[in-house]
Amino acid sequence: MAVDDRVPLILVNTNLAAAAGGIAALAITWIYEGKATVSQLLIGIVAGLVSITAGCHIVSPWSAMVIGSIGAVMACGSSYLLAKLRIDDVVGAVPAHAVAGVWGTLALALLAPPSSLVLLGF
Repeated sequence: MAVDDRVPLILVNTNLAAAAGGIAALAITWIYEGKATVSQLLIGIVAGLVSITAGCHIVSPWSAMVIGSIGAVMACGSSYLLAKLRIDDVVGAVPAHAVAGVWGTLALALLAPPSSLVLLGF
């Protein structure tokens, strides 16, 4: 809850990840369905937000965009997989939160600078 010099980076990374997630979800939906759908767009935005949560204060803005877009692609893919398997997830909560959250946690280890991971105790 501290307001310090990291807040602007957190705000920028959070918004960039959400925007990149939305754009990636639109692209995947356009490729897969031939049209853009609002539901997949929202899943992509939420997946981008969830993906960046673990590392929004550590990663660079470029990494935030990569994390958000990959999280959205994974969430959209898992949403289509759940539909194909006939598993009901009306609002896309599992793809947007579980899949994107796991990706965001793993992405922190892949894309964060090693010096910042030492501060976290890794």
